[in-house]
Amino acid sequence: PTEMEAVMNAFADPDPLVRIGALRALRSFPSNARGTSGSHLLRDPVRGVRIEAALAFLDQQDLLPLDDARAYPEALGEYEDSLLTSASNPDAAVRLAELESHLGSTDAARRFYRHALRVNPDFAAAHHAFGLFMVRERNHDDALVHLRRAAELNPDNWRYVYVYGVAENSVGSGDKALRILDDAWLKFPNEFDIGFALATMLRDQGEREQAIHIVGELDTRFPDNASVNALFENISNMN
Repeated sequence: PTEMEAVMNAFADPDPLVRIGALRALRSFPSNARGTSGSHLLRDPVRGVRIEAALAFLDQQDLLPLDDARAYPEALGEYEDSLLTSASNPDAAVRLAELESHLGSTDAARRFYRHALRVNPDFAAAHHAFGLFMVRERNHDDALVHLRRAAELNPDNWRYVYVYGVAENSVGSGDKALRILDDAWLKFPNEFDIGFALATMLRDQGEREQAIHIVGELDTRFPDNASVNALFENISNMN
């Protein structure tokens, strides 16, 4: 509540950079916690503020007050125009693809992802984003190609490696997934998702003792975690 109050106060700051910062902070809150606070900034006199507001309320268009709902399409259009003017930049192309995907324009999203990769075939973020898009499209073979490439191009990004490992497991390559996540757990020992996925996969493959070992490491690094406790109880009750 204190953080939300600070964000709401910043919406009225005379400095547009502060208002933009407040909108970006707002996006970190769960949608059910933030409501439509700050939606009046869709009608802000500063274009950059309006664009940031369009992003902040992308998932809540149907909940906006009438005046703000009427202003939303124009603010979103300004955001899209700003990206289109720099679409030769692969990062802008990826953001356009993500926007189009969110709006349900899957063909346009696919075109922008492919454009980003034509501009820079070694752009790890584009491979990762395109891979996730392909997962949503249920094209698991192509998804795996791009998720693997993202992890190869940027092996120091733990999420790329984690998602790739989970993807390998989802297509039935359990042993390969375990190798990927086991190496990742050694490299990124403070990333909960990696350890939890590794322990879960070991459990599912019947590797009870190894799974308990990883759960023990999770408990040491993340004490009193309800998910870890539940997983330990589950594994302990295995036959």
